[in-house]
Amino acid sequence: MKPFLIFLAGCSVLAMIALGQAPAISTLPKSDWGNLRSLIAGAEIRVIAGGRQTVRGTFRSVSDDALIVDQASGEEMIARSSVRSVSLKKDSRRGRNMLIGLGAGGVTGLILGVKLDSCNPGGGFFSCFRPGGPNFGKEVLTPVFALVGLGIGAAIPTGGWREIYRTQ
Repeated sequence: MKPFLIFLAGCSVLAMIALGQAPAISTLPKSDWGNLRSLIAGAEIRVIAGGRQTVRGTFRSVSDDALIVDQASGEEMIARSSVRSVSLKKDSRRGRNMLIGLGAGGVTGLILGVKLDSCNPGGGFFSCFRPGGPNFGKEVLTPVFALVGLGIGAAIPTGGWREIYRTQ
């Protein structure tokens, strides 16, 4: 029971670390043009302009009247009156997800390995299962489960867009 509680505590700590990393761009309402002033030049943005035209590129600058976006085809100035929404590309969290999966899988494998390696003659069929020595369960299950957790962490979708401005 004690290893299970340690596992739950470890998962709780990892979850708190993961959830505590959400950066805030602005506390202003999304309809405030001033939100765009907090953008850093070079940030990847997506602008939906009048007529549902989508412009994707890097943020150059903003004024009271327009937004300037760098694209592969050159610089584009979009009038404030035609901007419907602006979204900021989120940072990828794939590396963080992989590390969390690696740790959680490793801990799970270790706990299962300890349980498998403990010999209890009255405990049923797998009670004394030691095909490769006294530490076989820990030595095999820990890296196997760590790799499975790493793969699951890599498969979790990351990134995306966060809307920072929208006309009312």
